[in-house]
Amino acid sequence: MKNFIVYLSTGQIVRAGSCQAETFELQKGDGEYLLEGVYTGNQYIVNGQIVGMPPKPQGEYVFNYDLRTWVFNAFSATQQAYARRTQLLND
Repeated sequence: MKNFIVYLSTGQIVRAGSCQAETFELQKGDGEYLLEGVYTGNQYIVNGQIVGMPPKPQGEYVFNYDLRTWVFNAFSATQQAYARRTQLLND
């Protein structure tokens, strides 16, 4: 058995698992890259190496793979604020 990680050119890991050695190369699709390794969560790929993400800040943040850091997600935060506002008005 081989452990695999499938990722995009940005470094974002899209899936991981294990397979028979003879099916290893079949795990990736068009536009995807394949790496032998174990995915343990909160990781991404840089230059073919598994890298841990920095800790996620509190609140509405998404990981930006180009900048390699967490960035504030204003859209999601706004949606949550409107939902909370609506709930308070209804109460």
